[in-house]
Amino acid sequence: MKLDDFLKKYIVGNNDKLKKKMASPKYTLSNEIMGLEARLGLTQKEAAKYLGISIEELLSMENVDLPISKEKYKLVIDKLLEKLWSNISISYKAVNESIESKKKQLKRDKYKIIKV
Repeated sequence: MKLDDFLKKYIVGNNDKLKKKMASPKYTLSNEIMGLEARLGLTQKEAAKYLGISIEELLSMENVDLPISKEKYKLVIDKLLEKLWSNISISYKAVNESIESKKKQLKRDKYKIIKV
């Protein structure tokens, strides 16, 4: 069972306020924010600090606070995506540097074997 199906069946039920939140496009944006936090390994406190917003504002976004604009949600998502891509880029660079280092070591080792 998908999480949304579980929530609708066991949590939301006939609660009109929760139904309205889940039907909002901000619900999907909220899930994306929480997913990015998890992928980045950030706590809510760390994410709020990185984003330059209060923990209360981040929690409001995660709880699909409808008065917050979709644009604000998208700005937060964009900033988290930038961090994710930056992390991927750093990891890629580190892997490439490690490969190059291994190649150089192999060349040196090969030279040592030939020289002996």
